[in-house]
Amino acid sequence: AVSTTAAYPLDCDRPLYRVLDNDTCDTICNNGRVSNYQLSLINPEFGADCRGIRNAQLLCLGRKGQDCTDLHKVTSGETCEKVAASVGIEVNILKQNNPNLGEDCQFINPGKV
Repeated sequence: AVSTTAAYPLDCDRPLYRVLDNDTCDTICNNGRVSNYQLSLINPEFGADCRGIRNAQLLCLGRKGQDCTDLHKVTSGETCEKVAASVGIEVNILKQNNPNLGEDCQFINPGKV
């Protein structure tokens, strides 16, 4: 039997998210208003590729004092420079807050939050 619960942090700052049948990392991030990086950082048990998520699993979407609520969904053709300019921050701040983008922003992909 597969456990439907996780050892989520006690300092979870939001209601827990229950994984639905066809959820992917992107749908969870869009529905839960959380960045892909934050989701994988707080819930490392399902891995950066999200292969470990299971139906009915409970996920924490934000930790107290570390919950990023200003989000941007990447669209086709966007670069780190365009995203940073659209939200009024420097590119280095965008990359510090989203290390999953890669040093040269090589991992910026449409649909990511």
